[in-house]
Amino acid sequence: MQGRHVLVCALDWGLGHAARCVPLARSLQAEGHEVTLASSGRALALLRLECLDLLCLDMPAYKVRYFSANMYLNMASQGPRLLGAVAAEHRWLADQLKKRPIDVLIADNRYGCYHPGVHSIFLSHQLNIQLPWPPLHRLVNGLQSRWLGRFQEVWVPDYHALGYQLAGALAHGLPASSAGLAPQYIGWLSRLSPPQEPLGFDGPLVALLSGPEPQRSRWERQVYQQLKALGEPAVLVRGVTDVRGGEGYRREGQLLIFDHLSGAALAEVLQSASAILCRPGYSTLMDLACLGQRALLVPTPGQTEQMYLAAHCQAQGWAPWQAQSAFDLKKWRQALPHYKGFPGRWQEQA
Repeated sequence: MQGRHVLVCALDWGLGHAARCVPLARSLQAEGHEVTLASSGRALALLRLECLDLLCLDMPAYKVRYFSANMYLNMASQGPRLLGAVAAEHRWLADQLKKRPIDVLIADNRYGCYHPGVHSIFLSHQLNIQLPWPPLHRLVNGLQSRWLGRFQEVWVPDYHALGYQLAGALAHGLPASSAGLAPQYIGWLSRLSPPQEPLGFDGPLVALLSGPEPQRSRWERQVYQQLKALGEPAVLVRGVTDVRGGEGYRREGQLLIFDHLSGAALAEVLQSASAILCRPGYSTLMDLACLGQRALLVPTPGQTEQMYLAAHCQAQGWAPWQAQSAFDLKKWRQALPHYKGFPGRWQEQA
């Protein structure tokens, strides 16, 4: 496709979907396309901050809430409202098509952003949602396959080459029920520029916090106490300031604390880190892989996707993981030399 108007719709479930749509938008621009972005809430604010030159539209929000540490209970209690959000975004899209011509739709986990008269592409790293109970696994993935049948293409932000498959079973070795999707692997999507050579790992330890409350605040208290006790240079990025606000910071001894970092500032901190403590959200993993960084992964309690990704990364020998309830910084530092770090994007893909 050349010189077309592309509408990219990002899910507002955290900031990761919006963050990975930024490099996608820039790539499309470089190919000569006109790009419009759409999302809601803080995800929309991030898009507007990172893409000042692009039109960014406000679309219906999913407004996912975590009432419990049990992800199944969270999703079951909000199921009807989430289906309503899919229907609302589909109506919103029909209204937008009356206002402006759109040649291509790219929906980042937005199941309602398709139209029979427009080439529609679904972007996701979760084509085989991992659920522990086989009947539920088959039901959920069967329903997803039916939804994806409304799209002409499915794009996966990952590499298919062995040794570079960040998503693991979420997007590779798909079961027979998903075989007809024929996903296209488009590579990692990261706002961070890959280094020209492997990192030296000679900077401070960086703790990058994120995720829903109240788990983010609970984990922050653990991380803060252990970083202070460490008595070494470290950076704590709390991830709490609205993306439209400033990047306030304070220093406590050898600990430098930021409320929020964005764009180039975040890239500089992560590239100079000796290692990174973070959640294994998929967009964060793509950033780590882009840099070839070392990390300790601590999944958000109850988030089955993050728990799977953490276990997958450890099995690949990239990074160890710990449960939040058992978080121990000293044990992690002892384990770190036994892991090779994430595969850097500067390396040649097989």
